[in-house]
Amino acid sequence: RKITYDSDFNPESPVHTSHLIYGILGAQPRDADGKRRSAKSRNFSPSSGEKAFKLVKTENPMYAIYIDAIHDAKRPKKQITNVIQMGMNLTTKQFRYALNAAGTETWRYSGKSSHFWDGTNPQNLKKKYRDWLVAGKNEILFDIDYSQSDDYFVAFESQCLAKIKAVSSDKDTHAIHTAFFFGTVTYDEVIKGKEADDPFITHPTTGLRMITKRIGHGANFQMAAGTLYVTMGKEAVIAAAKVNGHDDAHKWTERELIQFIGTFLTRYHIMYPGLRPWYKDIAELLIQDGYATNACGQTRKFMGMPTNPATQRELTAFYGQSGTAGNMNRVFDEINFGYIPEKFRDGLNPHRNEKPLIIDGNQGILTRLQVHDSIVGSVNVKNANWKESLNNLLTVMERPLTIHGREFFVPANLEIGKRWGKSMKNIARENIMSLDSVTVLS
Repeated sequence: RKITYDSDFNPESPVHTSHLIYGILGAQPRDADGKRRSAKSRNFSPSSGEKAFKLVKTENPMYAIYIDAIHDAKRPKKQITNVIQMGMNLTTKQFRYALNAAGTETWRYSGKSSHFWDGTNPQNLKKKYRDWLVAGKNEILFDIDYSQSDDYFVAFESQCLAKIKAVSSDKDTHAIHTAFFFGTVTYDEVIKGKEADDPFITHPTTGLRMITKRIGHGANFQMAAGTLYVTMGKEAVIAAAKVNGHDDAHKWTERELIQFIGTFLTRYHIMYPGLRPWYKDIAELLIQDGYATNACGQTRKFMGMPTNPATQRELTAFYGQSGTAGNMNRVFDEINFGYIPEKFRDGLNPHRNEKPLIIDGNQGILTRLQVHDSIVGSVNVKNANWKESLNNLLTVMERPLTIHGREFFVPANLEIGKRWGKSMKNIARENIMSLDSVTVLS
């Protein structure tokens, strides 16, 4: 309201924001997909959506100033609304929600408020807004995250030997890629920067590791350079170009920036030559029958045109994302119901004859939530078996799968803390049995 000099300006209002950007500042109107349109087009209203405004920002620094201010005003309110207006159960002082196992196309759980009109979707709470969620008496919380999980499934599904080697090493693949894309930093410098939370490496927009993660994700799933440019944002692409010696990148046109970021996609596929043949193979599969089965044996029908690149990209993403979801659901099947699958899509389960590790509150652990690639739960440290149970949960999560005759597992990273959020501490698996209840509660 201060920078618009309008005390009634509402950054939440599409009418107000569209009028400001298109009407007053004069940006060329765009539709919801970000495409430029004539203001005189029949039945057309310029979009104030994220994709449209992201592209408008690239046209003029003044547009970017106002759009960033709008987003900065909206973002905290949205997170605070998630917390304050969730209708916390004041009687039990518990945070409640509901999970839906059939809520997504990849079989990941989706979340929402509870069936009793309180709570909210916990998957929408960003890490820095979670610290108000505190474990109960004599409890700590754990958050176990699958590290770079989709990348593992892309590697083994594509049978790209170079990518399999990269994900199977003990190294951080994002750091490997960062050192590859940006010759001015080494692998060790990226790791040190990550551990020290150095903005040059970890900043959510311009940090080199964060930029690299977006490039890798886009390259894995056949994203075009223009789409990657929109996803990353102009600021991130300029930062990447300047690190690579292009000091005048802030003066480049949109076309030049898209061409530049496209070179990263090309280099990624040079690094991993087995990906492009895989894209061709699964495109042919799509054309033949339109069905695809992930590593855990779940089959999906693709309804889009099989020759459409968008449908083919959707199929590529399916193998990575639903592979992760299937692996997580495998964990829940074992710890909740004692079920270990006899086989996977490509072969027998090497652990099919083992005794299931059922984990419940009687052993000191309750799983509470699935958030994307992580499992969140609580541990009662007064239970004599809590450390053993936590170790067992990691054992189940790291059970191997088989894809195209190759056996592998996705590493799981454990964090614990009294509060859920950024204050949690990373714990190496070999240190679990030496944890002390007094220490973890303090």
